[in-house]
Amino acid sequence: GWAEGVGEALTPMALGERHYLIADSGVSVPTAELFQAPDLKRDAPPATIADFLSGTVHGNAFEPVLRQRAPLVSTLLDRLGAFGEARLTGTGGGCFVALPSQAEAESAQRELAAEGWHCRACVGVDRSPLWVAIDNRAPAGTALRP
Repeated sequence: GWAEGVGEALTPMALGERHYLIADSGVSVPTAELFQAPDLKRDAPPATIADFLSGTVHGNAFEPVLRQRAPLVSTLLDRLGAFGEARLTGTGGGCFVALPSQAEAESAQRELAAEGWHCRACVGVDRSPLWVAIDNRAPAGTALRP
């Protein structure tokens, strides 16, 4: 799905099968510290679902701050960038890159793992397995999700 605002406005959407390489830099990054960083860009326009679907949503406001404060995160982003557009998973030291196929994700995983990075090739899902489990246990006719 797509979240807008501070995550309170949710829009369901189907993305189809997507493949990722997710990597952990091993760096612990305090989120509160990043939000208080004077160099955090605070004037970015809000990203909309239309922007996302058109491919114009890129980046993470925390990336420049993290690159400055956590060189290992910067190194990992650069390394993942060899495979595509590397991104942060949020405000922490986790990073990922989308890849065209599971085979390419697994190949990239082998390459980075050989260099000592903790990483995993993954397939994205359109719906959280938790929601699926809840729906499978719910009495018939129960609306669990808007």
